[in-house]
Amino acid sequence: VVIVLLLLVEIIKHTSLATAFKTRYTYRNKPIFSTLFLLVALVFSIYACINGVRTSQEIAYKPPTAATIATQYDQQIKELEERNEKIFKRANWKGKLNSSSTDGKAYAANEQLITQLTGKAATERASKLNAAITKYDNKHTKQSSFRQYIGYFVEFGILFCNGFFLLFMFTSSFEHLARIRAKFLQNGQVITDSIKDIITPNDTAAKPPIIGFQNNRNNSDNIKSDKSITNYDNIDLIALIRVKKRDLAAYKWKLRNNKGSEQNNRQKITKFEQEIEQLQAKQDKLKGGNNA
Repeated sequence: VVIVLLLLVEIIKHTSLATAFKTRYTYRNKPIFSTLFLLVALVFSIYACINGVRTSQEIAYKPPTAATIATQYDQQIKELEERNEKIFKRANWKGKLNSSSTDGKAYAANEQLITQLTGKAATERASKLNAAITKYDNKHTKQSSFRQYIGYFVEFGILFCNGFFLLFMFTSSFEHLARIRAKFLQNGQVITDSIKDIITPNDTAAKPPIIGFQNNRNNSDNIKSDKSITNYDNIDLIALIRVKKRDLAAYKWKLRNNKGSEQNNRQKITKFEQEIEQLQAKQDKLKGGNNA
């Protein structure tokens, strides 16, 4: 359950970060909600990591005990106890020693010395135990702090690497789109509105596609309004009027959506309307001549 929960938190972090980059770089908006989800997931992830480190340190906490502390009296006490054990085995009668005998007196003197040495050993052991526990606690605290710093480093490292990857992916995509746009502009091709909105907020005029004519297949941008068109037939005039209407519609769209200069858009609209009227008049004249 814990592993699944941690994986879910990491997925939320990655998704929130990706959404934040997409909102900022693609839609040009402030990633408020995605940033909020990212912060909540990051705080929970750091808390779980640090709490796990503390729990593992508490489980691994095993301070030294009195049994592990040796003193300078331990060996002497052990030798006296072994000596008394031999005396007792040799001189006891039905589990008792004669205290007035030589063995009994030696046994009693050894027991008295053992008691004295045991007291001294206990004092020394307590002092050494306190020092050992203090040393162990300091070492344990340093290890715990170091592991917590490692936890912080790992969490922010994952977030940084993930963010760097997403930033690289988005910026390289935009650079690729910018190269495509520059290539299309250089070749006089049509740029779709969606690509223009992604690359730059400054909209440019949509250029009409090249349309061929029967007797002249040049772009309409190269045809001046005062050029003689008596060599064109009705089909050519229809195609040329269609191109001019597309130009007119493009600049009307720009005017409605506040794209580009308003004065320039109105001038272009007026120009194309006049050209369309002239072309339609030529078309009507040509039709009248054919009917005659």
